[in-house]
Amino acid sequence: MFSDDLRCSGCGSDISTEPAIRGIEGIYCFPCRYKMDEDGGEEYLIVKRSYEQAISEWNIKFKPSWDTYNKLTNYAKHISLISYIIFVPILLFIGGISRLALTSLIVAVPLALISIIAARRLNVRAWKFKTPRPPVLSKPSRASLYSELKLVFDGELDESENSEFVYFKKGYPPDWGERKERCLQRDARRCRICGDDKRLHVHHAIPVSYGGNHSIQNLVTLCQFCHMNINYFGHRDLVRENIRAKRKYYVQPFTRKNGTLVRGHSRRIDRRGNFWKRVRNRLTTNILCVS
Repeated sequence: MFSDDLRCSGCGSDISTEPAIRGIEGIYCFPCRYKMDEDGGEEYLIVKRSYEQAISEWNIKFKPSWDTYNKLTNYAKHISLISYIIFVPILLFIGGISRLALTSLIVAVPLALISIIAARRLNVRAWKFKTPRPPVLSKPSRASLYSELKLVFDGELDESENSEFVYFKKGYPPDWGERKERCLQRDARRCRICGDDKRLHVHHAIPVSYGGNHSIQNLVTLCQFCHMNINYFGHRDLVRENIRAKRKYYVQPFTRKNGTLVRGHSRRIDRRGNFWKRVRNRLTTNILCVS
């Protein structure tokens, strides 16, 4: 149910008459949700905030000790490496006794023992500064861009809307031009993502093929570039594959033998193609349509 003061938790804008998307921590407008998903998704951003707080506390409590611990352990590693290098003359002595090898052995053994003892002492001292490891932030995931949006509205419509046309299933409703104009006016004739005012499209937040309707709460204004790059419900891949299918013919609406109605649509000549196969696989209804 919509309220008069429904506002985006991200930007604070009124979203009572546009796609209002339910999130983990609140309700967001379409641009805010898209921006969050571009940055890794709402769940990732929540984890990132927790990480920033945790790393700040860790820097205050443990960072000096952690730096000292790493410095001492690195010194110990280098000294241990020196001890291994010093043992080379010992190997020469084992290979063949000579005056040079014997002299090297007399010098190498004490130095090797000293380096081993020094490395051990440094390690013992480093353990006094050992602290918990710093928090680690997981990598962002773009999987949310492929998710299905959860809109807030549950069928409640503006009184001025014709419910028959809102749930029109034979393509675009007869009053689509009026609905499109209302959407453009509401969004000030600008793309809601980038702000461009050229080559504007009206996009269904939930595609009709996934059960979306033609109400104003399901429509958002996007420019052609942003519309082609929206990837909720796999929209981007389907649109691009459709554009690549240049040679097409139009199929008139028809009724199957089982009584289901198939809306009019374009098909590529002599090719069934992955695009239409994927559309059929993704449909929750019998309507061949990608909004």
